[in-house]
Amino acid sequence: MKPIQLPRPVSQCDESPRVEMINGDVILKYENSEYEEQIVINFKDVYGFKYTETEYIDTLEYIFGCVEIENSLWIESFLNAWELRERSRDDAFGGEPSKIIHYRLCFDEYGMYDILCKHMESEKS
Repeated sequence: MKPIQLPRPVSQCDESPRVEMINGDVILKYENSEYEEQIVINFKDVYGFKYTETEYIDTLEYIFGCVEIENSLWIESFLNAWELRERSRDDAFGGEPSKIIHYRLCFDEYGMYDILCKHMESEKS
C-alpha cells in the first residue's frame, strides 16, 4: 500500500462523506471539523466503485486515509473478466490498462471506499 497525501486528515470528520457519481467520475466530499473546510476528492474515469460499512471490512490491509493498492487483486479480477470475453488485456480500460489505479479511502466510523480509476485529484474548498 502506498499512502496518498490528502489536503486534510479523514480522522476528524463529524459526519459521513458525501458521494456523487457524475459522467463516469466519483466525487467524494468530507468536512474536517478541526479546520472547518470541505475536502473534495475527484476520482476520474472510474471503472469500479465499492463501499463497505466499517463493521464489514474483511481485510486488515487498510489505514485511515487514502492509499494506492499496489498489485491489486480487484484490478486483476476486472482483467480476468475482460479476457473471458476473448479480448486482449491491452484493450481493457479504454486501451490503457497500465493507467488504472486502485485507491482505498478509509474513514474512522464511516467505512471504506475502493475505487478503480485513471486519475485522482483533491482540493480544499
